Amino acid sequence: MTEPDSPAPEEMGPHPPRTLRIRKRRRGAGKSAKAAQDRPRSWYRDETGATRRDLDPKEFPGIAAGGTGMLWVDIDLSSAAQQGLLAGTFKFHPLSVQDTLSADGRVKVEEYPGYALVVVRGVPVLGEAPGRFAGETLDLRSVLG
Repeated sequence: MTEPDSPAPEEMGPHPPRTLRIRKRRRGAGKSAKAAQDRPRSWYRDETGATRRDLDPKEFPGIAAGGTGMLWVDIDLSSAAQQGLLAGTFKFHPLSVQDTLSADGRVKVEEYPGYALVVVRGVPVLGEAPGRFAGETLDLRSVLG
């Protein structure tokens, strides 16, 4: 099951929320894909409006603790290194980490101190022709806070 790419933060308006998107597909293959697996896609817009992308994950705790700007991190759950960021770097509650890893998740919004976990279900659109909807649904898990 795949899901469409989300817009980059610069496409989301002047004041997008701090977001962590969690997905269950792998990008690419081969040696460069391994490096990509260890480093999630990310964007950071600081308080002046300057945008950086594909940050080193070691920068995430400082940015999150600073409380300024907007950080968007796209976690690929097929990567153990990226999964580790959920509890380790971002200090998410074990139940919210479990919900992100579960294939049997329900649609929900759950509040935790400092963030909310949102799980929504969608239907991919395959084109403009009749019968354009895929037979499978997809789950999108996001953490807002």
